[in-house]
Amino acid sequence: MIASHTVLWRNPRASTTSANPLLGWQRFEWHRGTQCFQRTGSPAPLASLAMAALEGAVAAIRNVTITQQVENPETASPGALLTAFMRVRPVTLVCRERPARPGVNSRWAMAWLTGDARKAQPQMLPDSAIQAAINALAKESYPSFNAAPSMYAVPSLLLDHEATAEGLGIVEPQKITPDMILAMVAEDPDVREAGGRWDRATPETYPPLIRARLAAQARLGIAEADQALIFSGEVDGHMLPIAFRMGRDDEAVTVQTLRQQFRRLYGVQAGGSEELAERVLVFCLRTYQHSHAEGLKRAAGIAA
Repeated sequence: MIASHTVLWRNPRASTTSANPLLGWQRFEWHRGTQCFQRTGSPAPLASLAMAALEGAVAAIRNVTITQQVENPETASPGALLTAFMRVRPVTLVCRERPARPGVNSRWAMAWLTGDARKAQPQMLPDSAIQAAINALAKESYPSFNAAPSMYAVPSLLLDHEATAEGLGIVEPQKITPDMILAMVAEDPDVREAGGRWDRATPETYPPLIRARLAAQARLGIAEADQALIFSGEVDGHMLPIAFRMGRDDEAVTVQTLRQQFRRLYGVQAGGSEELAERVLVFCLRTYQHSHAEGLKRAAGIAA
């Protein structure tokens, strides 16, 4: 959730606007719960305003827009204003690469947009480096009003916590794998507790770990059809020793052997259920990545 939005604005057409493009900038603020942008302070040089607005903006979850346009943030509709900000070109856009996901290290994109965002070539930076990069950009882009080079033009900037490079088409959509879903819940307290008790040689420790993972995913709002049960390495550990002994046309026999194995590890005798054992079997067959996987799925009556 965005905590605030700072706009540094200058009307390039106003008769009172200084000939120096780095003077006469006005700061406007929007905070959660307010209905419009509010003027803050008096017009001032852009360099000091930009540094103050951008310093610590990532941790503060503060959007920052620096642009020159006719629409006054104090009187324009906030919705129309935000739409106009996203259409500004050219502009340096700073946003997350993809939606934040628990257990997944996120990155930020810094892109120079001159037209279609999908044609941008962004620089990707980790969370730990993005604030320093923004500070360096502000220092380079917005010099002191008496130190700007000749023919200087003020570059627009958008620091947007809500937009993502994926959503804007700057980067390709990322396919979410079962391993990524499991990583999202790896630090869940119940998952960690069940994982700590898991023992390869003790079937009774298998069902509690699966149930903890599923419950944690449900709490995140992940639909049952999309939930992941075990990591790909665990799938191979279950499947390979049996599947690699499979001879020609042995798929049905191999599936039966696998079903018996999963009933032993996840069925009633292990403290689970026949339904859970079958669900693990189906998950493994659907996510198994080796060449004979299709024959096994057909033998088990599982759609691709």
